Amino acid sequence: MYDALVDPRFGVLTRLDPRCIPEHFPSSFALTHSRISDISRFSDWPADNSGAGYGFGSPDRVLGAAIGEGVERYCGNLVPDGLRRGSYLSLTAEGVDALDPATVCLYSAEQHAAPRFPASELTGSLDVEWIDGTDLSTGSSVWVPASLVWPSYFGSHTRPVGEDRPLTNPIIQAGLAAGPSSEFACWGALCEILERDAMTLSWYGGQGVHEVSVPTWLRQFARGPQGRLDTRFYSFTTEFGIPVLGSLVHDRSTGFLTLGMGVGTDAVRTAEKAYAEALQLQLFVSEYDDPTSAYMQAAQSPASPLKPWRADRAYGMSYRSDRRDLVDYVCHLQIHLDPEVQEQFRRELAAATLGSVDLSDLDTADAAPTTDRIAALVKVLNSAGHRVVEVDVTTADVRAAGLHVVRVVATGLYSSSPIGLPFLGGSRMPAAVAAAAAAGTTLPTTPLPH
Repeated sequence: MYDALVDPRFGVLTRLDPRCIPEHFPSSFALTHSRISDISRFSDWPADNSGAGYGFGSPDRVLGAAIGEGVERYCGNLVPDGLRRGSYLSLTAEGVDALDPATVCLYSAEQHAAPRFPASELTGSLDVEWIDGTDLSTGSSVWVPASLVWPSYFGSHTRPVGEDRPLTNPIIQAGLAAGPSSEFACWGALCEILERDAMTLSWYGGQGVHEVSVPTWLRQFARGPQGRLDTRFYSFTTEFGIPVLGSLVHDRSTGFLTLGMGVGTDAVRTAEKAYAEALQLQLFVSEYDDPTSAYMQAAQSPASPLKPWRADRAYGMSYRSDRRDLVDYVCHLQIHLDPEVQEQFRRELAAATLGSVDLSDLDTADAAPTTDRIAALVKVLNSAGHRVVEVDVTTADVRAAGLHVVRVVATGLYSSSPIGLPFLGGSRMPAAVAAAAAAGTTLPTTPLPH
């Protein structure tokens, strides 16, 4: 599989680059970057240039994760020709089953009514492009708006956003995954959707978190070999029965603060995954703190959502006080370089922490086959009124190598979004905000460092 995908001239991935890991990180932690081929030679859509795989103690697993992440980003940026065009109303008038835009949690009517709001409302009468998917409950065909499927959909070099191609949403962060089988990829995508939904409602919806008491070995391991990593674990509120955990890491040697996330039925493995992601983000944030990095070079352009590099890290002063200009997810990590922003976040986190729970109490280890776990979770989501649809976005070259990439869309659930352009539509977020207000809960004003 590796030989079929990785080649400096002809590969989907051009190379795999192991990352140098700081000595005060756990010695078993490893990270490998996958460099993605330049698809602009045969595609009108932009491509991510790299992905990353990371983890503890298993080089093969890290390598596999890096390849999977690279392949996911490759397939996720290749929008095919021949998409169906029409409105939801016109499709349903033809007897076609299509995902109702009104059930997708994007922006609220109040947001769309605001002056100069950048997105068009995805209504039933809006002409958009669609792709055929599969209802994971019935197995029947259902059409899905293409903008919810491919991250690069609105980034075409030759088909710019405009009256004939209205911008309805930013990149949907949750629900795209790769794996050695379509079932493996589907489960990963579903878990990511649950993760981002829990993050969004727990933090921005005021539903709160619980600090997690972990075993002594994990607490000591998460400090790193030199004891320079202050690490805490949190359980995010979710109604769907699978634990969603966060690992908040503050590196006392660099001052970086990051939150990694994990979701799964095995609580220990989920906590380890969240911690690994937090370490990966620590390395990523270091690029924002380097004035010579590609990110900070790009930040010099007025078109960049990032602010120019600051030696004092006082990025809270670079962004607006109401944080409305944090319009890209990358801004969350940059503003958390500011010690004052970190301190404000800690105060808000303390207020949002409802109590504590033991990690062992969160374990719901499930040895059922992946197909059975998917069916059970889809049933839970359906019973709560959420439709779940899968779209296979695997390209022919990736399929030939034995990997699969899918996008899963679940109506009524929230993807993560930048704090300056939050998803406030749907029904569950307004209900959560109203409940928080009735309880006298003050909603946070700083983003999660994720």
